[in-house]
Amino acid sequence: MHPRKRQRKNASTMKLVGKLLARFRKEAGLTQTELSSRA
Repeated sequence: MHPRKRQRKNASTMKLVGKLLARFRKEAGLTQTELSSRA
């Protein structure tokens, strides 16, 4: 039997970080491309 793919323990944390980043990015008026070029 093949082991099932397990989700990472912090998957929900990563989703939360992604949502927060998207919110701050939108409030700053930046697109994803602009944000990545600044990083």
